[in-house]
Formats: sequence, C-alpha cells, structure tokens
Amino acid sequence: MRGYIALAVLFIATTQAAAVDGRVRAACERDYLAYCSQYDPDGPDVRRCMRAIGPRLAEPCVEALMGAGELTSIEVARYQQSRRSRR
Repeated sequence: MRGYIALAVLFIATTQAAAVDGRVRAACERDYLAYCSQYDPDGPDVRRCMRAIGPRLAEPCVEALMGAGELTSIEVARYQQSRRSRR
C-alpha cells in the first residue's frame, strides 16, 4: 500500500512540475498557435519546440518563460543577440 501512495505522490508532483504556468500560457498563446500547436501544451515536446524557435518568440513570451524558469538568462541573451543580427 505504501508503494502505491509513494507512486501516486511522485506522479502528482511530476505532473504539476510539467504543467505550464498560467502567465506563460497567456503570454505565449500566439507563439504556441503559430509555431508549436501540434504539440501538447503541457508536454516536453512543446518545450523543445519553443526553444527551437526561440529568437522568433515574442518578447512577452520570452519574459514569461524566463520568469517561470523555463528559459535561462543565457538562452534569453542568445535569442536577443540573434534578433539583433537579423535586423
């Protein structure tokens, strides 16, 4: 019985950790629909997709992702540098 409870707690913790923050969902909705809508919004594939299109993400989305711990400051700096070089 204890094993089942531990497994249930682990599953719930993992599911909650994978859920997308509400601020991220609101700030990134357009980017998600434009580039990554073929993926489950709470799954790992959407995170890979958003990282892959990083420099094309809207600034509010990047800020929300960074605030939620989904992007590092190094990734954000790389995205900003890429944007500047495309101008």
